[in-house]
Amino acid sequence: MLSVNNKHYPQEVLEKKLPEWTLFQKIIAQLPPEAVIHDLGTSKDHDVELPLLAVSYGSKDPKAPVLGLFGGVHGLERIGSQVVLSLMSSFSELLIWDENLQKSLKDIRIVFMPLINPIGLL
Repeated sequence: MLSVNNKHYPQEVLEKKLPEWTLFQKIIAQLPPEAVIHDLGTSKDHDVELPLLAVSYGSKDPKAPVLGLFGGVHGLERIGSQVVLSLMSSFSELLIWDENLQKSLKDIRIVFMPLINPIGLL
C-alpha cells in the first residue's frame, strides 16, 4: 500500500471517504512489469498529503503518440476516477495475453491518472 502522510485521515478513514484511493493502491500493487509509476508531486490541504501518481505503458520515445486517461479533476465528479480505474485494471489484465496490444505499445504510450485532485475528492 502507498504511504499517506497525514494526521486527520488514517488509512481506515481514507478507505471510507476515498474508496477510489484504496482501489488505486490495490491496482498499483498488482501492476505488470511493463507499467511505469510516475510520482508527479503531492496534493496537500492542511495536514493531509496524498501523492499525485500516474501509470504509463508503452513506448518511452518522447515523439510517440500518447493517449492520456484522466479522472478525479473535480471533487464532486467521482465517476471519472472510477471509470479510469476500471479501464486501468482491465488494461493491465489484457496486457498479459493480448499480443496485438503488446505489439502496439512498442509505438504508442498510454497514461492513466485516475486521481488528479485526490484532496478535492476527499
